[in-house]
Amino acid sequence: MMGSACLGVLGVVGCGERVPSELRPGFEELIDLPFNICTEEGNSSVNLLLRNVGDDEVIIASVAFSADDTQPDGVTSFNAPVVDDTTLLADGEAFVQFTYRVPGGLSQRARLVINSDAEVNPTLEVPVVTQELVVADKASVCGSP
Repeated sequence: MMGSACLGVLGVVGCGERVPSELRPGFEELIDLPFNICTEEGNSSVNLLLRNVGDDEVIIASVAFSADDTQPDGVTSFNAPVVDDTTLLADGEAFVQFTYRVPGGLSQRARLVINSDAEVNPTLEVPVVTQELVVADKASVCGSP
């Protein structure tokens, strides 16, 4: 009975198939994002984890918000996202950070679009929706200024 053999090349032993590069977000969608009504315009921030689950590095080319079809003007409530690392090695991670505001406590919608050179899903779209909160008297919730 013969066992299976692994091939060693340049000191690297490989027994499995190569996993194509792919970015995966920590969440498929960001729904009901909370906000702080006691700050100006309800400014809040989010960090979204991105992970390279493939064997080869992934280069993130761009990260931006685009309008949601159901609320095209909602995109203006989200500030430009920033990614902390644009080159992710195998199993590497990066964070996308962005801030947003919720004018009048009304829910806002947009899509976070991440473009990369990943072999699988080179363009990720993550729906982003904030919570809606209507408070008749902000001073009663936050106290007097």
